[in-house]
Amino acid sequence: MAGHPRKITQANPIDLWEKVFADPRDKEAFDAITQRGVPEEELKMAVRNVWMATSFPRKYRVFRDRKGMESYLQRLFKRIDDFAEEIQKLHKDRLFRPKEWSSNFIAMNDVPPGPSCVLMQRDLSELPNLLRLQARYLRFQLRTIQKALAYRSHQHSETKATLELLDLVRNKTGRPLYSQVADLLTAAYQAFGIQKTVLPETLAIRYERKKRRKSE
Repeated sequence: MAGHPRKITQANPIDLWEKVFADPRDKEAFDAITQRGVPEEELKMAVRNVWMATSFPRKYRVFRDRKGMESYLQRLFKRIDDFAEEIQKLHKDRLFRPKEWSSNFIAMNDVPPGPSCVLMQRDLSELPNLLRLQARYLRFQLRTIQKALAYRSHQHSETKATLELLDLVRNKTGRPLYSQVADLLTAAYQAFGIQKTVLPETLAIRYERKKRRKSE
């Protein structure tokens, strides 16, 4: 199945899985792995790591242009959390409680009745939680970028990510499931915009070589 024809598309991690699953045979390969005990999100993350290893930029401008960017971002995340806490304290005071006063604010700003009005009332009340959610998202994405850059700095980053994927599958199922992983990786590569066919035999050779080196 790893060699069946697929349409090549441009790389885009946002709609990756929609593209991977466009062919039912590739969805079957994914399901065959998860049904044997590999959690779906862990499998998706391991495949996304292969994308990091093959397609992520080796240098990321936001880190190159500002020294100490990572420490700056960590301080920013804390400021967002602190700001959320301050707003929540104000909201507990009846004079600043959005549920009681937001309708006046909305009327003075000419927001028409309907969905926009409802959303504004909701967002004013939920702003502290939305800020905390934003901080959590940014922390998660910073870790993603750090991991991606670590992969790209590795001399054999693609092999490293692929072997980690096989480790995950074997540890959860007791078998590397080379055929299914080959199908899934081939579909993922082509969703990344890369014309590449992964063969089960190639995965087996790489993985057995790794195990031999580990045992030596």
